[in-house]
This record gives sequence, structure tokens and C-alpha cells, in this order.
Amino acid sequence: DNCFIAEGCEVKGIVVNSILSTGCTVEENAVVENSVIMPNTVIGRNAIIKYAIIGEECHIFPNAKVGDDPKFYEASEWGISVVGKGKTIQQNALIEPGKII
Repeated sequence: DNCFIAEGCEVKGIVVNSILSTGCTVEENAVVENSVIMPNTVIGRNAIIKYAIIGEECHIFPNAKVGDDPKFYEASEWGISVVGKGKTIQQNALIEPGKII
């Protein structure tokens, strides 16, 4: 719903109010909401991405959680989680709202 999904993406999870750039993969049961995912990034099974910007060529491993609705946390005024280019977020990791990696 309300998404832009570029050519070459593979989506097996849920994408809402988000942008997926070229060549992204969203694996089974993963959720991407209110986020921007840059090219050639993999969102692993059961991962949750909310209110985040994920750089290009990142790998978010299964069951990781990046961001959330900032109103539920004491986040900075920005409130958006940012993962830089080429970063790996390990399985079961938690990146809170407002964090920059």
C-alpha cells in the first residue's frame, strides 16, 4: 500500500508507505513500513523495518528490528533510524529510533 517498488525487487514480505530502490529483497514475513530502502539491500525473514532509511548494499539479517514509531521511544527530534551504506545488522539485533549506524 502506498509504495514505490523499483524494478528488480523481490518482495515476499509486507511493504507499506515505503520506497524500495532497484534490486532490493524483502524476505518472507519481513515488514517494511514508513521507510526508504536504497539499492541492492536485503531485508531478512521476520525482520522489521519502521521509520528508517537503509543505505545501499546493506544486509539486515533475520529477526532484526530497525526503528519503530518514534512516539513510542525517547528518540531524538529526528526519530528516524539510519543504517549507512554496506552495513550488516546481525540476526536479532535492535536498532532503536533515532540511531545512526
